[in-house]
This record gives sequence, structure tokens and C-alpha cells, in this order.
Amino acid sequence: MILVLPYPPSVNSMYRTFRGRMLISKKGRIWMKAAVCEAKAQALGWFVNGPCEFTVKAYMPDNRRRDIDNLLKPLQDCITHAGLWKDDCQVKALHITHCGIDRVNPRCECVIEAL
Repeated sequence: MILVLPYPPSVNSMYRTFRGRMLISKKGRIWMKAAVCEAKAQALGWFVNGPCEFTVKAYMPDNRRRDIDNLLKPLQDCITHAGLWKDDCQVKALHITHCGIDRVNPRCECVIEAL
């Protein structure tokens, strides 16, 4: 399964702590809603039932310094919310690659393969 998802906000702006609980911020909820709709539209009922490999090719919006591993959590949470797998604990192998800058269409191309 290949998904092309919008580039997520930073982890620092995506999640907030409120009264000891981790919550998704307003900016995060807006991105999540759009990304889940994209994932569902592209998946067409596809579901992975067991262990899988998750590969991401990230096309950044600009040349700011970033830790690319921070992209994984919002992307995996999106796929979980879209119902494409039961839980991201099914991921047994991760790969992420910085593929350059695309100011016009920043995105994450995600490949999910059953193991």
C-alpha cells in the first residue's frame, strides 16, 4: 500500500500536554482530519492485519533543520485513525528518507508492506 499524505506539523506544534494528558493541538487536529481523509480515499478498504514494514519518503516544505524521525508519530497516528491497521505496534521495521525540498507540494510518501 502506498499513501501520499500531507506534510505534518512539527511534533512540538502537533501535541500539547493538558492536566497531565497528551492531546492533539488545534493545528494537529486540522492536519489529522485532512490526512485521515486522504489516507482513507487512497486505501480503498485496504487493511494490514499483522506485522508490517513502514517506509517514508519525506519531501520537506523548506530547508529548516529538522529531525526526520519526528515525522513518524503523526504519520503512524494518522494511519491508525484511518483504520488501515489496528495499531502502530504492528510496525516491526521502519525506514525514513529525506528526499529534498518541495515548497509547492511538501508531502510524505508512505509505503506499508505486510511482513
